Order: sequence, then C-alpha cells, then structure tokens
Amino acid sequence: MNNKIKGIFNNVVAHWKTPAPGRYVSYKELSAYSVGGMGVQFIMAMSYSVAMNASCWLTGSVYGIKPLDMALIINIATIFNLIMTPLKGYLIDYSNSKAGKSRPWIFWLGPPSAILVILSAFIPQSWGYTAIVAIIGTIFILMNFITQFYLAMYTQLAQLISPNTNERAAVISISSIVYSLAPTITGAVLPLIASGFDDGLRDVAVYRIAFPVFCLIGLAMSYICYFGTKEKIVISKQEVKKIKFTEGFAKI
Repeated sequence: MNNKIKGIFNNVVAHWKTPAPGRYVSYKELSAYSVGGMGVQFIMAMSYSVAMNASCWLTGSVYGIKPLDMALIINIATIFNLIMTPLKGYLIDYSNSKAGKSRPWIFWLGPPSAILVILSAFIPQSWGYTAIVAIIGTIFILMNFITQFYLAMYTQLAQLISPNTNERAAVISISSIVYSLAPTITGAVLPLIASGFDDGLRDVAVYRIAFPVFCLIGLAMSYICYFGTKEKIVISKQEVKKIKFTEGFAKI
C-alpha cells in the first residue's frame, strides 16, 4: 500500500506541469479544472436558493411571493429560455475567440451570475409586494438563463480539454468528486449562519451574508479554471456549418 501511494505521488510530481506520454492534461490543469468547477458550483448552489416554489425560504417566506405568481414567473422564464436558445447556440457556434469556445464564457458569465444571485437577497422589503415580485421575477428569469449557460460552458469544457476519450472521462470523474464538495459545504454552512438569527432561514440577513461570501469566493475560484486550462480540440472555421439564426429559431 505504501509503495502504491508513493508511486501515485511520484507520478503526480513528475507530470504536474507536463502531461504523461499519450496524455494531454497535466495534473496541474486537472486541478485547475476541478477547483474552478468547485467555484462554479458555489455560485450555482446559491442560485438554487432563489427558487420559485413555496418551500423556498427566500422567495416563499422572506419575500412572501404567492404560488400563483411563482408559477407565472416560471412560465415566463420557460418562454424566455425557449426564445433565447437559438441565440445561445449561435453565440457558441460562432465564437472565434483564441481562448476557445467554452473558456471565454466562463470568464464573462461568472460576474453577472454572481451579481444576479447577490442582488436577489438585497431587495428592500419596504418596496411593496408588486415591486418585489417584478424585481425578483426579472432576476430569476435572467439568472435562470445566464447561470445555466455558465454551468453548461464549464461542463462542455471537459469535452474540449483533451481529444482522448478515456482521459476526458477521467477528468470528468475526478473533477465531479472535487466540485461536489461545494453544495456539501454550503448545505452545512447556511444552517450555521441561520442559527445566529431568531428567524433562522426566514431572516433575509442569512442570505445577505451567504450570497456575497460564496458567490465572490466562487467567482475567484472559477477563474482558476479559466486561466489554468486550455482547450485541446479546435474546430476549424472552415468546418463550421453556416446556419442562419432565423432557421435555428424556426426549428425551435
């Protein structure tokens, strides 16, 4: 057992910056992708706390949004995503950034994702029910599109980080173990924060503490992924099939 552990350690040290023969991803890059994914999941975990269902503490108890209004917001969000799907595909397909097709979106979608989540906890309750529903509804609709786009681009990066199928599978397996720690941590910390307030999770102060902390930490960690990885699968511009946006929308 000791020899096996020593062998693994020596292998990691030897190929920390340089991939092993026949491989494309070094251990340093694997670590960057995994830790960055943990950052992405910190933001996603906080975004899931802004849900449109009566059991959600923030929207249901703190802001007191009625189930009927929640259903309306969900329907609008669904229609909005349906309309925006062709645009999302267009942006991905015609992205010609030197950074690749997925990595640039991790860089640019991180800040708005974090900002939207944080803003959802700072709506003054004195503004009245209608204003709160309109604002939280708008935030939810935008967040539902942007944060899911953000997560999708991180997930897609695993398919572009290596042309080796087995290596991609290994990257996905290892990184998923690491980034799954994020929701575990937030799930344990949120109740601890809530225990410091009389109303527990019904107190908006819990979210005004947790959202900025976890979102900003998550944003910083996600940039480790952006700066520490590189897309290895490059699609030639000549190979991109030209499909009109209107045609794509018609298909949807």
